[in-house]
Amino acid sequence: MDVVPLPNNHDAVFNIKIGDRRSRSFMPDFKDSGINFSINEGLNVLRAKLVHQTMPFVERWNSDRKKKDLLVFGDEVDIVVVTGHQLSAVLPRQTSWIALDPTAFHEQLRQIWNKVASSTVIPVSVKRNNPEEVLRLKTDRMESFAFHFYFFIPTRKKDFANNRPTIERTENALSRIHERLNAPNAPSVSINGRAIRHWAEHLARNPAQPVDPPDDMTFFQLQHVDSVCDQIQEQNNHEENVLLSVEIGGAWTKLKFKKAELRSAVGLPDFDLKDIDFLKTYIEGIRPTDGNRNDDEHELEENE
Repeated sequence: MDVVPLPNNHDAVFNIKIGDRRSRSFMPDFKDSGINFSINEGLNVLRAKLVHQTMPFVERWNSDRKKKDLLVFGDEVDIVVVTGHQLSAVLPRQTSWIALDPTAFHEQLRQIWNKVASSTVIPVSVKRNNPEEVLRLKTDRMESFAFHFYFFIPTRKKDFANNRPTIERTENALSRIHERLNAPNAPSVSINGRAIRHWAEHLARNPAQPVDPPDDMTFFQLQHVDSVCDQIQEQNNHEENVLLSVEIGGAWTKLKFKKAELRSAVGLPDFDLKDIDFLKTYIEGIRPTDGNRNDDEHELEENE
């Protein structure tokens, strides 16, 4: 018989820990999350509730390119309960952790409940002379008792080699992008511009993602550069050549040069870097209108 009856509905505390039971690392932004469970519903229902709270944090962790480890979370990850009354700053010993078993779920919790109740400090005189007061003291303590459930989620190193934009993956990405651009309602992207190459590299690194334009600052910046270059190229096709003075055999003469070839010969890009346009080819391009964006991409570590 239970020293203090184990209630069916109970509030508990739930935590996620990264690694094995020796780990001191909690899941960031997830600690001491409250959960209500019914003992009669069994372990499977409790696990479903805990998984529902856990998966968003696991997916966020695994999608972060800065994380070196990948959380391996599945049905094989046990739900572990701590047998102590309250979890202190120092983790309990290995013997204090119990992996819950569906066939013995109620019995395991009942034993923990009775162990905590029986460890209540009660004066000897009260123990001998007043059993009703003993039960009242134990009941008062158990009203503040909380089970501590845990997922100890193992990790493995990310295989960054699979994320490298190899030639084969880049060509496959370009093929998928060209199909996307030929479809109805295709995004406005220069078919041979810098933005398209950035898009292909992004898709080559993440082949499982849908063929949608990258939502990063680099892509929008390159779209702007492509827009300016297209306008410059169109103007260069119709404008006059540049006349430059050249000394030949001690005599000065004027020669015609194509502006685009002259830019390439002196190592200049085909768009202007300054407001002062020495070659008189500057065109005010369409500036990105996507609001303030955080340029997080350049802050990511290179995992090559």
